Amino acid sequence: MHVATLCGSLHSGSTNAVVLATITDRLGAGGAAIEAVDVSVDVPALRPEQMEEPPAAVRAVRAVFERADGVVFAVPEYAGGLPGWVKNITDWMVSSASLYERPAAVVSAATAGGAHAIAQLARTLTWQGAYVVATHSIAAPLTMVRDGTITDPDAAAGLDRVADVLAAVMRGDVDPADAAAEALAPLGIDPHDRLS
Repeated sequence: MHVATLCGSLHSGSTNAVVLATITDRLGAGGAAIEAVDVSVDVPALRPEQMEEPPAAVRAVRAVFERADGVVFAVPEYAGGLPGWVKNITDWMVSSASLYERPAAVVSAATAGGAHAIAQLARTLTWQGAYVVATHSIAAPLTMVRDGTITDPDAAAGLDRVADVLAAVMRGDVDPADAAAEALAPLGIDPHDRLS
């Protein structure tokens, strides 16, 4: 199994990076190869006329997603929503279908839990034809991280569940459409409202 990851926080002490590492450690222990999207390279603002011949940074991100059997996004919540640069990256994926039919997990560590960021990203991924098979929200994350480790047992268990669901879908043990229906129902997102 090959898993692509994207950490939506550029903060040096990001709790979302810790959350993502927790998930990828479990996936890696199960034999998955992990490849992170390089967020040190600025992806330019979407220009629709360049969708078919995008800049090199966009091609690099597309390639990471296209090599993956599954994707994990860990995103903060800024001003009640998804960080703009993360949405910009996903917008660049539309014409290439780089996320199409890939199982994805979306998690957020944010002061109030990041529910809006999760819902926004889950919707845009679903509309691109991805299967959002697991989500998890962690509120007040700074109280749950010590020395780069999640110390809250409930939060850690939730992240393990995300990793396990994604792995089960990638192995073919769980139907992605069934997992997506279960994950998206609490968000009010129709899993069939997707590209075909």
